[in-house]
Amino acid sequence: MTVKPDVEELDSVDLLSLWRTRPIAKLGEELVGRLGAALIAFGRTANPELEPVLLRAQVRDAFAWIELGEILRSTAWWDDCAGTRTASSFDAHCSCLLVAAANGSEWASAMLVLRLARHELGADDPIRRIELLKALANRFSLPTVRPLAALDYLGVRDHIESELRERGVRPKVAPSEPAARTEAANPTGPSVAVLLEAPEPTTDREMKTIVDRYGVLTRPVALRQGPDPDALADGLLEAFPWATGAIDDVRVELHLAHRMAGPIFRLPPILLVGDPGVGKSTFLRRLSQYSGIPSATILGAGVTDNRLLAGTAKGWSSATPSFPLAAIRRHMLANPIIVVEDVDRAGGSGRNGRIQDTLVSMLDPSTASAWLDECLQVPADLTHISWFLTANRLDRVDPAVRARCRIIHFPRPRPEDFEVLLAGMLDDLANEYETAVNVLPELPGEVVDEMRSAFQTGRLQARQLAGLVRRAVALEAAAERAAPH
Repeated sequence: MTVKPDVEELDSVDLLSLWRTRPIAKLGEELVGRLGAALIAFGRTANPELEPVLLRAQVRDAFAWIELGEILRSTAWWDDCAGTRTASSFDAHCSCLLVAAANGSEWASAMLVLRLARHELGADDPIRRIELLKALANRFSLPTVRPLAALDYLGVRDHIESELRERGVRPKVAPSEPAARTEAANPTGPSVAVLLEAPEPTTDREMKTIVDRYGVLTRPVALRQGPDPDALADGLLEAFPWATGAIDDVRVELHLAHRMAGPIFRLPPILLVGDPGVGKSTFLRRLSQYSGIPSATILGAGVTDNRLLAGTAKGWSSATPSFPLAAIRRHMLANPIIVVEDVDRAGGSGRNGRIQDTLVSMLDPSTASAWLDECLQVPADLTHISWFLTANRLDRVDPAVRARCRIIHFPRPRPEDFEVLLAGMLDDLANEYETAVNVLPELPGEVVDEMRSAFQTGRLQARQLAGLVRRAVALEAAAERAAPH
């Protein structure tokens, strides 16, 4: 049940102290919303270049909140944020983690445990630290059976046990519980078993490794909720203002899924059709980022058989489970996004298998509900996956695949979309290096003007622009290094 504080309490609360004064379960949506709004408002005022991260944070992207927390952590002090005249950057960082945890990030919950341990434990005593971690782990929804197993999840068991041994104390720590296995066995929310039968035991060493790794999917695997469809669509429109129709189609499908199946993120198979370089792949990456649903991508162009998608059958030396099961196992999530790019350019034959033929059985609910994985030799439920296919030419996509997809046309960016395109390309480049946009070398104004002119007159397409932006940033980095200090 959601706790809703009264108005008087809301008016008097110190928002930036919430992370160290209240358990997540007792915060309530209104307090979390106020804290998030204050952090976003300050971030927008303090640094306009944070806008791409702030837009993702507004649609409840937990990863964006974690990223924002890391950025704000480097700020020496805050002035007049969240009703506090001067606040610690550590409080700001932890407050972002709190919002991320409230939006479902178990990693953020785990990091909050460590931050609280640092805040509340004065003496650097490993025995006391273990007891504190045990108490704090109960405060959050960590994916562990026993509180002390949080040490494994947090990756601090070896460090603490080493300190204890140096002091001559025998560690009283619970046996190791791999996080992925525990998450699958005990998800904290909605879940579903992906493998409908347990793989048969085997004496073959390589197959035994595969069976042991994937056998965890016979137990409940988490299903992740998505953000509000309208909020997600608004965020996408900020980044892709030329794709209003395509984004509205996605929004409508999300509303239908929300109405019929609840807030679990799920979309019908979607075939995104558009000219080369119009932003289809970038759009799908942003959709994954903004929704908080991890994605996995197959490149169809040049593929000559179906093994990358279907896997390799048991009995071969290169036996490999199917791509969807590998993605589910990697993220321990039953409803990831799977993208097949350039499906119209995928080859293959009747003898070696064709990706498009395999897709038909994976996309059709009647067969996807018990799809036979030839490596594990057991049926799997693939119906919770959100599939996206991209194509340049619709006429080269198999009619059977088209019939099982919602076809959405993705248009070209307009001349007036240059500034948005440039901002997105710089954001992608910063994300590649896990940094903020303002850390990148600044492009000279005359270079940007030339790019703008070439794009708006049709001499540059979006894909060519992306290559030029990367090259220009690299040249500026080289120039900075060569400049005398």
